[in-house]
Amino acid sequence: SRRLAGVLRAIMDKLVSYLKRPLQVMARAWAVGYEMARIISSVASSWGHPRALEWARSSEFVTYLAITYMNTPSYYRPRLSISWAT
Repeated sequence: SRRLAGVLRAIMDKLVSYLKRPLQVMARAWAVGYEMARIISSVASSWGHPRALEWARSSEFVTYLAITYMNTPSYYRPRLSISWAT
C-alpha cells in the first residue's frame, strides 16, 4: 500500500542519514590528521630529520593525529585550514 511504502521510505531515509554521518566524520578526521601530519613532518624536515617527509604518508601517524585532535579541547587545538566543526 502507499502508506506502508511511505513509512518504509521514511525509515530508509533515516537509516541512510545515520549511516552517512560516521563516514563524514571519518573523512573530516582523516583530512585534519593529514594536514597535521603534513605540518609536523615539514617542520621536522626543516630541522634536518632525514625521513620526516615520510610521516605525512603514514596512515598510522595520520590516524593517531586525527584521534588526538578530536580528543583535544577546542581551546588547545591548533588553528588549521580545515575546520573540524563544519
